[in-house]
Amino acid sequence: MFSWFRVARDVAVKDLMLFRADWRGAMLAFLVPVALAALFGFIFRNGSRGQVERVAMGLVVEDGSAMCGGVAEALRGHRHLAVRSLSASQIEDCLLSQQVAVVLILPEGFGGGAPGQRPRMRHAPGCLYEANWAAGIATEAILREAGRSILPQAGGAGLVDMLENRFGIVREAATPADQDGAVFGHSFCGMTLQYLLFMGMDCGLLLLRERAGGVWRRLASSPASPTAIIAGRALATMVIALMQIAFTLGCAWLVFGVPVKGSIAGLILVALAVSCLAASCGLLVASLGRSEGRARSIAILVILAVSLVGGLWLPAFLLPWWVRDLGWIMPTAWALRGLEAATWQGAGIGRAALCAAVVYAYSFVFLVVAMAFLTRRPAGRQPRGIP
Repeated sequence: MFSWFRVARDVAVKDLMLFRADWRGAMLAFLVPVALAALFGFIFRNGSRGQVERVAMGLVVEDGSAMCGGVAEALRGHRHLAVRSLSASQIEDCLLSQQVAVVLILPEGFGGGAPGQRPRMRHAPGCLYEANWAAGIATEAILREAGRSILPQAGGAGLVDMLENRFGIVREAATPADQDGAVFGHSFCGMTLQYLLFMGMDCGLLLLRERAGGVWRRLASSPASPTAIIAGRALATMVIALMQIAFTLGCAWLVFGVPVKGSIAGLILVALAVSCLAASCGLLVASLGRSEGRARSIAILVILAVSLVGGLWLPAFLLPWWVRDLGWIMPTAWALRGLEAATWQGAGIGRAALCAAVVYAYSFVFLVVAMAFLTRRPAGRQPRGIP
């Protein structure tokens, strides 16, 4: 048993020395996830500060009533809309050429309450999100102006302003530091996990390359146990993964202000679980891959898919409902929730421990499958000259 641990330790030390020997590659391994996370953070940073791109809206006013004039004025002054006046003949050309995302039509007789004359909205192909957003803004403006024109006739002058003052929603934004911490926190946690999966894939491909080169056949005749060699490889991958997590989250805290509000013990549990996941995924790639080229192509596809579905790229609320539901069966989603809970979300150790337990379970399953395939005696004819 002592010799088994010694072999595993020696293999791990050898792999760590090889990793350190290529210092340029090691430096890139630490800097690339930081650069990707910073890029994603800056992309989504403006949205968290209210600096949202305005929706290009075309406005067709066919009614000359005071109410329609008030609606048009309110829409033109809205900070989330870029309103452009159009005629009815320009609607199709502007929508098809994407000059505007949506067009709101205020028909003749709408301001006077003519029956059947309701505002209509059309949107360009692929602009359903902008149409829903613009429809909400337009509905608010129309109802406000309709109330101001109708209620005075019923003896309710000033009622609209009173209702707005009484029941209007007061928005209180978090401080810019908290908003930036949330945006950069998600991007750094997501990119850290994605790059750890790629790092595990590279370690697995190295193992696959050695097996194809006959290293495993020679090791089979040595006193060293195959499980000890595999354990040493997994241990080295875990150590590198832990160093990458520490470096990436350290940069997030020092440079981008991502706080660590949660439990430190929970963060350690999640970090260990994520490093186990990276190591087990690498061994799984090595065990199931027939050739290095095919294994690399399939592994890249799988990693990108589980990263997207797991929410590593985009926040969950931006994904379709079926993707969010599917994410619960992905280890990447649980790993992301655990890292976020232990850092900028400030959750307790219970939530982080639950996520870590799920990730540990996935890692154990992957490790069992990988060990079963890697320790299986190679089938086929023995090379000539070997009894």
